[in-house]
Amino acid sequence: MPNPRGRLILACVFIAAAGLSACGSNSGTQPKDGAGTVVLSPLSGKPVTSADQSVLVVKVENTSAARPHIGLSSADIVYVEQVEGGISRFAVVFSSTLPGKVGPIRSARITDTDLVAQFGHVAFAYSGVQPKMVPVLAAANMTLLREVRSKAWLRDKNRSAPHNLFGVPEKLLQSAKEKGTPIAVARDMGWVFDAAVPEGGKPVTQVVAPYPAENITIDSVDGQWRLTSGRDVLKDGSGTLHPATILIQFVVQHASSFHGHNGSPTPYAETIGSGSALLLRDGRLWQTKWSRKDAAAPTVYTDDSGQAVHFAPGGMWVMLMDKSRKVSVAYAASTASAAASSPAP
Repeated sequence: MPNPRGRLILACVFIAAAGLSACGSNSGTQPKDGAGTVVLSPLSGKPVTSADQSVLVVKVENTSAARPHIGLSSADIVYVEQVEGGISRFAVVFSSTLPGKVGPIRSARITDTDLVAQFGHVAFAYSGVQPKMVPVLAAANMTLLREVRSKAWLRDKNRSAPHNLFGVPEKLLQSAKEKGTPIAVARDMGWVFDAAVPEGGKPVTQVVAPYPAENITIDSVDGQWRLTSGRDVLKDGSGTLHPATILIQFVVQHASSFHGHNGSPTPYAETIGSGSALLLRDGRLWQTKWSRKDAAAPTVYTDDSGQAVHFAPGGMWVMLMDKSRKVSVAYAASTASAAASSPAP
């Protein structure tokens, strides 16, 4: 899959090893190591603008009432999960850059506990959780952050509740650290970020990820990905979101023992194990595999030869998709449209 000619591999550098001088947690500058090299995030391959690489995960709503979102363009990773009623919700991972605010923030789900454990002990911001799940969340490898009267939390008077809760990431992280348990910094996940387009892959014009209540459509427009959820183009404020890399990760999904407020079961996506995935970058699609041996281990993404696939540097979206569902793919030029799903592991 890698292209050996003219290849530029973006090496990920640990903050601790780089000997960075202290600066603001969101200075807007690009920290450099002792050799003057710009530090790149091991979670996204993009230049770091926050010298504090602590990992913050924020649960963000994805309904028409929640749009436009705020802060998602600064995320290293956006995980898309199915929740009750067939809609989707985001688990947004920040480390390299912290936006001024993020949201709308909503409640946690059972999938989160295993999913984010791969980043270590993270700060986890959410608006609430059903009573039955309180002890489960409390036992997870997270420092939990719920709305309190502080400068870390904001209510937008121009939006209606419950779609108006936002957080200030820098202050959320500060609150988490004041609780005493060290927050993990971004670590090497074994992921490779390469600005050069890998060999292979097929040009695509559109990919549709079919969540039961509202599809997420991925269009290739002028060399960028544009996401539409339902009828809304996904934006960060007034600007359209353009992830550099998108992974559609096919998982075993089933009803958990938890339920939504209307009694519908909460889906649980198994993110430990193995399966297939679709990799989208630079207007092209590759068939890919994923594996994860346990909760503490990172998710590994490989090609058919077992080599690590190469992601485009920049924000990455990972859509967790029930392996029984069919993802439709419209290929470019003379390649006919087709349906892609998870083959048997």
